[in-house]
Amino acid sequence: ELKASDNICEIRIRDFGRGIPEEIRKYIFDEGFTTGSSDHSGMGLYIVKKALENFDGTVFVTDNESRGSTFVFILHKAI
Repeated sequence: ELKASDNICEIRIRDFGRGIPEEIRKYIFDEGFTTGSSDHSGMGLYIVKKALENFDGTVFVTDNESRGSTFVFILHKAI
């Protein structure tokens, strides 16, 4: 979903999976954070967050209305 105002673009990406438990949400954008028994580096969401911050944007996650998670990306429009 894409919403735009005069100077902000908001992009929402939803999934219908198990969701992200509330107790780890505040850590998922931290460098090196992983959960479970995966062999992942924990860098993906950290890189996304840092890239958006470099352009004065932000990203966060919320619950999807029915089930799963919603990632919200907010960017300022280029003038």
